[in-house]
Amino acid sequence: AQAVALASERKARAIQQALFKVTSDTNRCLLYTSCASIGLADIRHAWFILVTSVCGLGTFYAILRSGRSKDFADPSLSVQQMSFAVFILGMLYVLTPGLRGVFLVQTPVVLVFGAFTLTPRNCRLLGVFAVLVQAVATLLSIWLNASQSNISVEIIFLISAGVVFIMATDMAGRLSAIREQLREQKDVYKRQ
Repeated sequence: AQAVALASERKARAIQQALFKVTSDTNRCLLYTSCASIGLADIRHAWFILVTSVCGLGTFYAILRSGRSKDFADPSLSVQQMSFAVFILGMLYVLTPGLRGVFLVQTPVVLVFGAFTLTPRNCRLLGVFAVLVQAVATLLSIWLNASQSNISVEIIFLISAGVVFIMATDMAGRLSAIREQLREQKDVYKRQ
């Protein structure tokens, strides 16, 4: 009976975390489409991002609600959802040269959220993934917007983003390690 209650609690927590992420991603999409509606971004790109995000979020929601996620080591699919968010933010960086700063600052928020849901190792891996996505996004931005891009500025953005992403990831990893230690101590006290 206790195992069933624990499994039910884990599923409820996974769904709650997923809904928080969906809300965050939905707000990001609404912000982007609002920017497109006032001419700060291309409306075609806005629809592409919106459709991609809705399909991704719908897929995660369907997997979580169907119970299929219980087969995974992390039933809330946190790593996958955060990786998807980082990927979407990378796409936004490429597709919105005038709004890069808005979306660049959102990646550390995703990374820090990992402190509450990911293992320290997964926090750090997500940080490496975020830096790689930003590097690819920067190269694509330079290539696609060659006439408008200043390569020196793009490189400064990349270096700055890399430093911030790694620092946010390190902080999230440390917090995650502390969280795991506290959980282990709690388990030891329960057994005594």
